[in-house]
Amino acid sequence: MKIYLIGVFAAVIAVCSLFFNAFFTCVFLTNREFRRSPLFYFGVLAVADIVMAINYLALMAVPVYMDQFGWLWLYHLFLRYLRPMLTLSNAAMFASVLLILMATVERLLRTSASCKTLRKLVERNRPSLCLAIVALSLAYKQCVYFEIQIVEHEHCEDEWARYEVGVWVLDFCKSCESTGWAKKVAVGPKSARVFKYFIFVSPPFPLPLTGGCTTFFQKP
Repeated sequence: MKIYLIGVFAAVIAVCSLFFNAFFTCVFLTNREFRRSPLFYFGVLAVADIVMAINYLALMAVPVYMDQFGWLWLYHLFLRYLRPMLTLSNAAMFASVLLILMATVERLLRTSASCKTLRKLVERNRPSLCLAIVALSLAYKQCVYFEIQIVEHEHCEDEWARYEVGVWVLDFCKSCESTGWAKKVAVGPKSARVFKYFIFVSPPFPLPLTGGCTTFFQKP
């Protein structure tokens, strides 16, 4: 069923979103009057929507196809771009919220006669504000790249179960080991093993079913 809901129906919606937002972006870039209007934020928002549409196809649709058809090469490719794409997706979503908020604020300032000076200041600095929003989103969400870790089981012969996706935590209570949420595991070269707490999580995308090589406690 998920091949039809995620791999076909939702993927078609993502492609349509990609097409229409790309068209809107072209209009935004070629029309000077459009860039000088309050719709400036929505032009930048269209770029963020393009990023989210691409990320949906890469993070949601691709795992469904590689699971359905057993494409191991696609699984390895997916693991390579997982961390940067997931980070970019989170940054795009956060930037989208801030852009809609700024468009709302400017609209609110237009309805108030007492905020004329502030409104003109915001209108003159729309590009700078959007650039600051993008920079803030990337800086704020870059932690996702370092939180998501792909752990390799070196002695696992099953290529589908050889890698596991999880989240590192900097300071995790030891009592959580007994609850089945985390386990202290060794990572790094054999000559210099480092023990950290690792939580196996269910990511916001479907992953292929793995075999019996996992050594982590999973949520029941």
